[in-house]
Amino acid sequence: MKNINSNIVYPPNKQMEVNFEFSKTPNINDYFLFLDFNSIGSWITGSADLSGTFWEGNILYFQNEDNLIDLSYSKYYVHTTSTDAKFVNDDTVAVAEDTGLLNILAVDDSATLKQINHFRHSQRISELGVWKNSSNVVTAFGRNIAVWDINSNEKRPSCLFENIHTASVNSVDTVKSAPGILVSGSSDRKLCLWDLRADNPPTVLYSNEFSSLTKVVSNPKDSNYYAVGTQGGDIYIVDKREPGDFVCSYHCFNKPVKCLAFDESHKLAVSGEINKIIIFDTENNVLKDFYTNEKHENHVKALRWYHNYLYSCGFGNRQVLKHNIKDRVS
Repeated sequence: MKNINSNIVYPPNKQMEVNFEFSKTPNINDYFLFLDFNSIGSWITGSADLSGTFWEGNILYFQNEDNLIDLSYSKYYVHTTSTDAKFVNDDTVAVAEDTGLLNILAVDDSATLKQINHFRHSQRISELGVWKNSSNVVTAFGRNIAVWDINSNEKRPSCLFENIHTASVNSVDTVKSAPGILVSGSSDRKLCLWDLRADNPPTVLYSNEFSSLTKVVSNPKDSNYYAVGTQGGDIYIVDKREPGDFVCSYHCFNKPVKCLAFDESHKLAVSGEINKIIIFDTENNVLKDFYTNEKHENHVKALRWYHNYLYSCGFGNRQVLKHNIKDRVS
């Protein structure tokens, strides 16, 4: 609210005018949106909430996992709300802001993360993807997929694929060890596999008969396999060597699946627009649930594996949870 001078007669709506200024330091808000870590064990998370009459978001940077659990951040960036953020490398973070801006931030010795580049999109970015040892970032927006070189001074993508999907692309993921390979899932119910090194169009690996695809993720242990989540709360394991079919499936809950995360062995964590987390053993191409957790107060928004522990965050309880996984339902 602007300061009002009592000696001046203002128009009747003057006191409703608001300064849209971001906070000078971050507020740790109730709505946590994402999690990621880099190769040296530093973490980022993002939160958002109403600030006056507009939504404000922030990126919080933590030196290690203990600081993350304590929410003792060492660096920050205050901005508009965002849908996703990922480490491109140990010193660089890509942020998908709700305005359609792909913001590239540098981690240095200062307390704030510094913008070093940015790229604009015509629509909101639904998800980001990154490769190991690569300066390229994948964005999904509308029915489109784009690849951006974060070091480029040109404000256009190095690759742009428009309307390959016939409905909104809800999720993308990369095969981390294979630059140029990615998968996408869409409201057109199709899972597509992309090889950007070739001129061939993407391959439709799987088409769901019933529901939109809301989340896709590649298996870091075996790049032949992908997990797919749907609007109806189902998950499917797909083998790229057998396109058109699925290996196994499981109905998790009556809410959309929004979070999928493989660990480095054969465990798959699942959640969505619900407070429940389920972990499956996928060994031998079977989905066997062996751990559940409902400690979040509201929707779970992010799942990440780190050193055999699962970390999660979401809406409502202003905390990041660390799950000690045991071979039993708990």
